[in-house]
Amino acid sequence: TITNHSGHIGTPFGPSPDSDSFKLPSPTVVNASIHVDDTNGGSWQFDDSGSTSYTKTFTCDADKGKYGNTATIRETGQSASAEVQINCYALEVTKTASPSFTRTYNWTIDKWADVSELTLSTGQTYSPVNYSVKVAVSGYTDSAWAVSGTISVYNPAPMAAEINEVSDMVSPDISATVDCGVTFPYTLDTGSKLTCTYSANLPDDSGRTNTATALLQNYTYDKDGKAEKGGTTAFSGTAEVNFASATMTEKDTCVEVYDGATYLGQVCNTASYTFTYDRAIGPYNTCGEYQVLNTAYFVTNDLGISGQDSWTIYVMVPCGGCTLTQGYWKTHSSYGPAPYDDTWAMIGENTKFFLINQTYYQVMWTSPIGGNAYYILAHQYIAARLNIYNGAWAPSSVNDAIAWAESFFNTYKPADKLSKTVRAEAIYYAGILAKYNEGYIGPGHCSE
Repeated sequence: TITNHSGHIGTPFGPSPDSDSFKLPSPTVVNASIHVDDTNGGSWQFDDSGSTSYTKTFTCDADKGKYGNTATIRETGQSASAEVQINCYALEVTKTASPSFTRTYNWTIDKWADVSELTLSTGQTYSPVNYSVKVAVSGYTDSAWAVSGTISVYNPAPMAAEINEVSDMVSPDISATVDCGVTFPYTLDTGSKLTCTYSANLPDDSGRTNTATALLQNYTYDKDGKAEKGGTTAFSGTAEVNFASATMTEKDTCVEVYDGATYLGQVCNTASYTFTYDRAIGPYNTCGEYQVLNTAYFVTNDLGISGQDSWTIYVMVPCGGCTLTQGYWKTHSSYGPAPYDDTWAMIGENTKFFLINQTYYQVMWTSPIGGNAYYILAHQYIAARLNIYNGAWAPSSVNDAIAWAESFFNTYKPADKLSKTVRAEAIYYAGILAKYNEGYIGPGHCSE
């Protein structure tokens, strides 16, 4: 700034400007240098027109928002302002978790019969033997615990996002297999979603946390907007793994049940089920010891697991024969009701019994009313005769009793009044024959 203190320059009446007595005042220089202060913390000196630049780094999400900035000339107070809006965008990672497991049912089988030992005479058939086969679910075994689901990565930013990796981890440190169907690094356009699937095998049904992570490539930008890679940021989403509502796959819910070569049927999803059937044992035409082994088994419907149980009946066919009671012979004639024992043919059910007008069969079915000694003796006599015909050996006391009984029947009839002595003898010999027929003396009793 140049200031004229006289108020004018030169006069027509005064000295000439060229005279030594005329001098211009010296100029005063103001603000030849200035200082500029910036609210971002910088301060610069300018000695001439010019500009300077500087950088400031903003970090998401801490610096998210609008920031004002003012530069002020310290000497004059003149200022200029600018502002920057910091917008932060984050990848949105969400996921589902569907736990699952397999339940395999365990089965047992049990087989039994109502007899385990039999004594039979040669040619004798024992029937019925009642068998039972029981299968049951004894429990189950859980296995193949797993979790699977989807992972969604959404990009809400107005610019594309570069994703280096998508991973999934089940607590505490179980890594899942992830399939996104793309090759990484993958560029996810603005407003787009990447959907992945994952699965992981688990050691048990404990509750766990499942975390999916998308790894975003970070970039830094200079003042001209030039980008340069600078580290990565992980974005995660979680879901709980809870087996209370897990998908259960059931295996071996059914079994096919067999008895030997015979198919008994199928049993499914039940605590227990019992099959029953009967069969006849014998006849054996040669004396000796025999075993009737019978095995039942099951096969499960899915895994083909099998189990079995057996029942053995030990059969003795004495070489000296064995005896059967009067009750057996009474019911095993050609009139039934039990199966016919053809030993009866050696006497003949319809043969006349000694002096009376009754057949052997009729005598066997006549009740000894009032303790009639005739019929008491006749029942045991007929049974003893049939046992001997059937191959049972008889001791001398039995042979003597049979001989006395035949003499008695050739003398008396059922209605005859017997002396006390004769009646006592009839009851005595009937007792010997009963002991023989019931197996207490002689070769022993056959199973009936």
